Amino acid sequence: MWGLAIVTAVAVASAIIFGLFYDGSSSLSQGMQVALWVDHGVAYSVIPGAVAGWALMALKWTGVI
Repeated sequence: MWGLAIVTAVAVASAIIFGLFYDGSSSLSQGMQVALWVDHGVAYSVIPGAVAGWALMALKWTGVI
């Protein structure tokens, strides 16, 4: 449960950081642009796992599985 909460927090934080900096990304240094795209990769790689994890937890809590 705590692991899923941490993964979800990382995914949400990464997505928020990407969203905040993406608009002005052309003015960032090349290193910061690379870091921003790595953050994008982390966020959007983790989000499907977090959603699937919460779906499984919901099914478990409702007694479906």
